[in-house]
Amino acid sequence: KNKLLLLIVLNIVFFMLSCKKEEAKKPEVITPIVAYAKVDKTQATIGDIITYELNINYAKEITIENPEIKKNFSDFTINKEEKSKQNLVDSRFIQTYKYKLQAKELGAYTINQIEIKYYVPKDLIAKYGKNSIAKTSKIFIEVKSVLKPEDKNSDIDDIKPIQQISVLTTSKI
Repeated sequence: KNKLLLLIVLNIVFFMLSCKKEEAKKPEVITPIVAYAKVDKTQATIGDIITYELNINYAKEITIENPEIKKNFSDFTINKEEKSKQNLVDSRFIQTYKYKLQAKELGAYTINQIEIKYYVPKDLIAKYGKNSIAKTSKIFIEVKSVLKPEDKNSDIDDIKPIQQISVLTTSKI
């Protein structure tokens, strides 16, 4: 009886140790790319400038396609755009895109996800996984009126029509 119990315990210990070794052998997959988007304000009024920023951080061994960003800004006027140089930090490239946007009309707007396609070399699939697409989150922006709710039904009295100014000329005799 004791021998059977000892044999069972030894089998359990052996099984547990073999499972631990299998876990240790699995390669850890490193995140090949991280992409996120943000705006400096989610509530604005007509005329306000909204700064949209897309940051991409990816392993130097993978290749990415340039993302199609501007197609998501059809509801806005793009006043300025910037693209940073690729900076190499700790074996990863960092790239930033910035856009200065201005809303055309009042309302609630959604800037859709930006998709960044990336490609992993075949010899690094165990480290980074297969080719895929990284996506940012959606961004919601509300554009409100500068008028206060109580002012909506009143007329604006302080704006005067354009007046013509006559120019005086002097002539020498």
